Amino acid sequence: MENKDIQSIVSETICTFLHTGTASGYKDKNNSNSRKIIKKNISDINKVQSDIDKNVYITDVFNTDERGALKCLLMELNASSIKCVLNSDEIYIVLEGVLIAESNQNRTEAKQGEIVSVLKGDCVNFSTPFYAKFLRVVCSNN
Repeated sequence: MENKDIQSIVSETICTFLHTGTASGYKDKNNSNSRKIIKKNISDINKVQSDIDKNVYITDVFNTDERGALKCLLMELNASSIKCVLNSDEIYIVLEGVLIAESNQNRTEAKQGEIVSVLKGDCVNFSTPFYAKFLRVVCSNN
């Protein structure tokens, strides 16, 4: 899958999720109360190594002024795993590699271009046999 295809999938998914219709940075000039729609390029985001594990990178894509109730994290796992108890509903959009999500007796393997949904309260172990790069979209209002 080419980068253009990945960007199209991500843009379409996020726009559908947000009901905005665009991710191009459009701002409605007719509504002075409207907030600016922010656009970021995934390749421009500097990855930040987590303090959890040297093979885990977690980067907040948008600052608090840009994101409102949604939080978007760019994550990378290098032959590692991370266990989370989720405090909100979340979706994971796999950009590269393979992401494995396990909770209780459920296990799913998501590949590039696939999306996983996990509900609030679940205890999930995320892992990858080699490498996974994905967006983690968190709704903090629930």
